[in-house]
Amino acid sequence: MDTDVTAHLREVSAKLKQLINNYKALQKENSDLKEALLTSKEKQKELVAKVEALDQQILIIKASTTKMEGEEKRLFEKKIDQYIKDIEKTISVLSE
Repeated sequence: MDTDVTAHLREVSAKLKQLINNYKALQKENSDLKEALLTSKEKQKELVAKVEALDQQILIIKASTTKMEGEEKRLFEKKIDQYIKDIEKTISVLSE
């Protein structure tokens, strides 16, 4: 009887140790995945910024090389107006 209880306790202890090891491994994996996610988000932000910069360059090149008409001209003027507003905001913040 006593050996049955001891054997059962050893079995439970072994399973508990295995669960603890699995938990530690999952914690490490979770930490690694969080770090990878942060790295991916930073890289995504960089790529989005590059795409936006390239879009601006394309728009400037189009404006300087071709005659814009209609919707394209209106969008260009809208972007220029937004840039001017952003510059004005920056100047007001810097002058405070």
